Amino acid sequence: RSFVQLTQLSPGVAPQNNFDSKNKGLFSGVDFSVNGNSAQANLFLTDGANNNDTGSNRTILLYPSIEAIAEFKMLRNSYGPEYGQAAGAVISIATRGGENKFHGSAFYFGRNDALNATEFFANRGGGGKDELTRRDYGGSLGGPIVKDRLFFFFSTEFNKEVRGKTRFGRVPTDAERAGDFRESLAGRQCGLNVLRNGRPG
Repeated sequence: RSFVQLTQLSPGVAPQNNFDSKNKGLFSGVDFSVNGNSAQANLFLTDGANNNDTGSNRTILLYPSIEAIAEFKMLRNSYGPEYGQAAGAVISIATRGGENKFHGSAFYFGRNDALNATEFFANRGGGGKDELTRRDYGGSLGGPIVKDRLFFFFSTEFNKEVRGKTRFGRVPTDAERAGDFRESLAGRQCGLNVLRNGRPG
């Protein structure tokens, strides 16, 4: 549900380790290099206006909903003089507008840990599943105000997510602290401390 994923389909694009198209706003990171240029050298345009986060210059300021995007274009080289300010890529988005007929949409996308399998090592250590509840929902509506002259278009999207991560930490037993590692070498489980979704379990 993010148009940023389309940027990764072009030749010469290399995402950085912190590239994140799942989240939006301050929690996301649209860090990718185009043709060897810096990740801060990309320019995002929405309806021709600069849409870069000017604080970091590494991500998008406002994320249009998929329902509100009419056209997506990514220029990687040899772009015209109207596209400046970037040595990497220019990602241009055109948003939708109203028309003489009313059109709308509604959508819901959900993920839930009830549909996920338990990870092998978490299951072996008794940690259970990682907590995950994600809901993306919203809609759009467009139509005429004055026929053939004035139109409107409205779009909204909500993202709600609860995500936990199971972690394991091993602490030495009393025997290991005394220098006796016979039980450890025998492969026996000892001194396992399980953190369930960031909380001691």
